Amino acid sequence: MCVVVSAAVALWSCGQAPVQNILDQQLSAYDFTDSLVAAKIISQLPEADRDEFQDWLLHHYALADGFCGDVLVDENGVEARTIGEAIALTRVRAFQLASAKRGDDLDQLHPQERRARQIDDLVERRLFLLDQLSIELMMPEPNTEVRQKNMRAQIAEVDAALRVFGIEPDEIT
Repeated sequence: MCVVVSAAVALWSCGQAPVQNILDQQLSAYDFTDSLVAAKIISQLPEADRDEFQDWLLHHYALADGFCGDVLVDENGVEARTIGEAIALTRVRAFQLASAKRGDDLDQLHPQERRARQIDDLVERRLFLLDQLSIELMMPEPNTEVRQKNMRAQIAEVDAALRVFGIEPDEIT
């Protein structure tokens, strides 16, 4: 009891209340260029939020190797400040991309444009699977081997489809 009270007093005296929810944690409090830090945060997230946060870390975090050049902002042009905001903005972006894709009617496109779209979709799928596999390799959990095998099989299927279009998957960056 004395230790708990002492810890609470120490936190209070620093002027900061402990944050109870991982989603409320400030992004600026972490060095996400350190994969161990990123893995620890991801492991603390609810299962339903992990994929979106991993996507944010891999593609929308400005210091990430896979940064796509698109910093996610809200309707007021403000970047995410918390882990929860980063997840929410990533979900909005995914919804916007899915909506745009659903609006495409491939049958109405010229054959060359349809081919280009199909190749783009395959490349995007391959890169997504490779990202997910990288995450699995960084954060081993129960059944990781089964998921890795499944992802590798999916990557092989995408690679075969790319080869039908005359594209060597290993040349994709």
